[in-house]
Amino acid sequence: MNRIRRQSPSPAEREELAGLLPAGGDRELSEGRRRILKEHFMQEIQESEHAPAPRPRVRRRRLAIGVLAASVAAGAVGAGAIAVAGGGDEPEKAPLVALGGDAPTNAVALLDRVSLAAAHKPAVTVRDDQFIYTRTKGTYGVIGNGPARTKVTEQKSVIDETWTSPLPKVDGLGRKNGGKPFMIHGENVYSYKRLSTFPTDPDAILQRIYKEHKAQKGYDQSKEGLAFEEIGLLVNGNLMPPALAAGLYRAAAKIPGVTLVPDAVDAAGRHGMAVARVQGPERTEWIFDKKTYDYLGQRSVLVKDGEAGKKGTVISHSAVLAVGVVSKRGQSMG
Repeated sequence: MNRIRRQSPSPAEREELAGLLPAGGDRELSEGRRRILKEHFMQEIQESEHAPAPRPRVRRRRLAIGVLAASVAAGAVGAGAIAVAGGGDEPEKAPLVALGGDAPTNAVALLDRVSLAAAHKPAVTVRDDQFIYTRTKGTYGVIGNGPARTKVTEQKSVIDETWTSPLPKVDGLGRKNGGKPFMIHGENVYSYKRLSTFPTDPDAILQRIYKEHKAQKGYDQSKEGLAFEEIGLLVNGNLMPPALAAGLYRAAAKIPGVTLVPDAVDAAGRHGMAVARVQGPERTEWIFDKKTYDYLGQRSVLVKDGEAGKKGTVISHSAVLAVGVVSKRGQSMG
């Protein structure tokens, strides 16, 4: 059988082909994101050099990684993976994230990894007639009575289940510790529809929060403290558009005073790394998985001795166990 010998293009031909390609866009990645993608790319090269002859399946994987990196560079970001039950549109599985390199050494680097990991997660379509199911475990300090009424005297644990509509004015449903369900009335300010109107640019997110939430009386009246608290409420178990989830983490990285806690434990006993900020006598921590950078939960810890207790006392503790879409109120998920 005759074989065709391929001839390499001449320099002139290369120049002509290069002129047909679109011009590169402006670089929008931070130095941290660029470094992470470079590490991942170099890891792929090293693996390919020691791997056996490539098969079509391997080639598809490498192609998916290339497309994925391009989508990140273009600013395509997403939220965490969400389970779907009861007729929801189940998303396709995204390629696995390979975030190599050393562990983050500061809060900004951790939030950068969290945002990048969120970019690899698929979105979920929520119809207006469906409900968003959330199951969380929380441990909360109980304030004593009498002379010690400001002191945390015991910790109580509760499993909360909620069913909320993506529409802001549809009643929801709640249940505590598997007990009798109860109706949740009133407008849901964190509804999926409302969150869909939020900007995704981190600077625009902070500007909107600063505008909507003015400083309040208390031990931390700064707009930065209120912004950290508001973003913490938004990411704590809420289903939201993927671009907004990553944008919120990038916005949090811009808040002064955020620090890294190398090891933190959520209410389910899962260890992770945390982004924290001190407000008055308490340090609020957002906890993330050390390998996948998925959100795990939050906790609040006393940073100094006071009326509420000794330094290190946990005031509140939470863990997100499940978030997903179901077809009706009261329908649970595994």
